Amino acid sequence: MGVAPPVTVEDVKQAYLTRVKTTHPDVGGNPADFMALQEAFERATEYASFFESRRRWLSNAVERYVAQEEIITEVRRLGGSVATESIDWLRSEIGDDFSQLLDRIVEIRLAGSGVGDPQVMYLVERHRDLETVASLDLSAARIGDATASRLCELTNLKRLNLTGTGVTNAVFDLADSLSSLQWLGVSGTRVTWFGAHRARRRFPELTIQR
Repeated sequence: MGVAPPVTVEDVKQAYLTRVKTTHPDVGGNPADFMALQEAFERATEYASFFESRRRWLSNAVERYVAQEEIITEVRRLGGSVATESIDWLRSEIGDDFSQLLDRIVEIRLAGSGVGDPQVMYLVERHRDLETVASLDLSAARIGDATASRLCELTNLKRLNLTGTGVTNAVFDLADSLSSLQWLGVSGTRVTWFGAHRARRRFPELTIQR
């Protein structure tokens, strides 16, 4: 086709159209040469599609990795901790270097009186980069119902620790939005015994620690 990598599908198409002008039988070209061009075009298109898709995938993976690294750095700067999970089966497919790009944040601990609304909202505002977070520990953070309600953006949470925060019975409305939530810690909060009792009846599959 006369094109060199890296090459896109559009590059292949343009090269093909240029060559067709001289190889097509209707313009005096050799039929055998035209058939060879057709075969080359099909192979080149398939090759370009595969590697263009792979480059796009890699670019997206790098962007997400950089975003996650920024979050990890900030959480640690604030005195918190982060746990990540590797996708082991990918190592044999794409190698150790690239597989690291797909490590996922699965747990964040950002606890203590030094944590308030701004720090928690930092996580909420980056919810698109935290889709894989399953556990969030905000124990003793200085937050109330308004900020806690925004945690519904972290849609895959399974475990949420709000022990020692300023939340009230209104916090149980989170369970309506967080369909994956399995455990909720509300000890030392303004949640009442009766409020927890009603929530247990309302969400029988949710373990509430009060």
